[in-house]
Formats: sequence, C-alpha cells, structure tokens
Amino acid sequence: MIGMARTRRRVLAVPLALVAAVLTVAALSGCGSGGGASGSERPGYGASGGGEAAAAPDEAPRPDPVPPPSAAECERLAAELALETKLGRRNARLIPGGQVAADPICHDLTGDERFDVAFLISGGGSGGAFDWAVFAHGTEAAIDGPSVQRFDEIAVENSGGHTRLRRSGRLLVVINPVFLPGDANCCPTGGETRRRYRVEEDRVVLVNGANEGGESATCEPVVFTPNSDDTTSEVEVSGISCEEARSLLTRSNGGALPGHDCHSELREEGLAHTHFRCERGQVTIEWDRF
Repeated sequence: MIGMARTRRRVLAVPLALVAAVLTVAALSGCGSGGGASGSERPGYGASGGGEAAAAPDEAPRPDPVPPPSAAECERLAAELALETKLGRRNARLIPGGQVAADPICHDLTGDERFDVAFLISGGGSGGAFDWAVFAHGTEAAIDGPSVQRFDEIAVENSGGHTRLRRSGRLLVVINPVFLPGDANCCPTGGETRRRYRVEEDRVVLVNGANEGGESATCEPVVFTPNSDDTTSEVEVSGISCEEARSLLTRSNGGALPGHDCHSELREEGLAHTHFRCERGQVTIEWDRF
C-alpha cells in the first residue's frame, strides 16, 4: 500500500509540472505580442505592438554623388557622346579624324551632385560649330569609371555659326558673334551675343537677366544724340538681357540688326518713325526708331 501510494504521487507530479510550464509560456507570449484585451485597446498599434502601421514610408534613396572627371576624361566622354547623336555621326564623316566635340564641360548642371556633360558639335566648315549638346548623368552606379551608357541626351540645339560654349555656375552660356554689313566670315565686328541656359531634367530653358524662361521685358531707350529726337522708343525684348539688346542697337545705330531676321514698317502717326522687329532663334527685339 505504501509503495503504490508513492508510485501514484510520482505519476501525478509530472502532469502538474507540464501544466505550470504551459501556463507560463502562454502568459509570456500574450505580453510580448500585444494580444489580449489590453493590446487591442491601444489605437494605432498592430499585433506586434511596435507601431509600424503609423510609420511614414521611407523616401527613395538619393543617388551617390559623382564628381567631375579629369579634363582628359571629360574630353573622351564628350567625344563618345557626340557620336551618340545623329548630327555628330554625320559630321564625323566630314572631319578628319572624326573629332566633332569641342569646348567640353563636365559639371553638375542639374543640381543632383552628379556631373553632366555639355559640348559643341563641330561642323567641319569655316563656320566652326553651329550646334551644342547636353547629356545628363543617369542614376546607375558607376562601374569601372564613367561610361556613355550612363548619360541621357537632354538637348541638341542650333545657335548659328562660330558658336562658343562656356559655363557660369550651373548655367550654360552660348556665345555667338554679330556680323555687320561687309564683315568677312573670319572677322565679325559687331560684338557678340550671350545666351544663358538652365539645364533641367529633360530640357534646357533660356535664362537671360530678367527674362527668365524667355519672358518679355521693357528696356530703356537708346539715345544717339542727347537732347534730340535721335533716339529709340523703349525696347521690348524676349530671350535676351536689356544690356545685350541695347548694345546691339547702339552698334546698328538703331537700324536692322545684322544676323537677325528683321522686319520694319514706316509709321506716320505722331512723330514719324520706323518700327522694327528682329528675331534670332528664341530672341526677339522690338523698338521704334525716330
């Protein structure tokens, strides 16, 4: 009898220990998972109790900066990118050695801390470069140095002969000479025009002085003889700064501008005068000459 009683106590002791262990694990699981009545009463929290449902989505990672390459590497990239354009491939057949890129610029022009490439496309003739191009750096990670496959063509623009390309901060400056009557192709004497362009994600935008984006502006008259009617009216311009427009009018003595498509009309109302409107590319200049 005594032996049987001891045996029974051993058998009953094992299930009680298991039950206690199971109850302990269940209690701990309920606290950690935020379950039960207390977990469900907390607004804005999910089953994990960590608040992931209310967290803001992560922003897309910004591409790593890519600094400009050396001058030699910039020239190589410009030469290869020029041949990616239809115009560059055509001109390469006309130029000994096929070198069509000139005045290469490697700089962050779009503000994403990754350098872009701009250059002239030479034509091979006496007029020098007529066109310029811009390629923006893509977002792919650099592998074994810069490659043409990482650049996207933004624009190929024509601006007339003897073009030069420079940079001012993040703006591109396109420079063209002004030819006066009688000037030889080699030797323009009418000064030069400068057009400034901002490079955006998929285009270039003309930005000149107060005329950002090509908006019009009214400039002061040009006076040729003080205290007389030998003057212009106020000058209406678009796509060019007042300073440049007034300089062109001074050199042309208030007449038609060389190198521009100009139209004039004699007007008799009030003080007789000739109305001029001259255009060249995205530039428009309009004035009255008394």
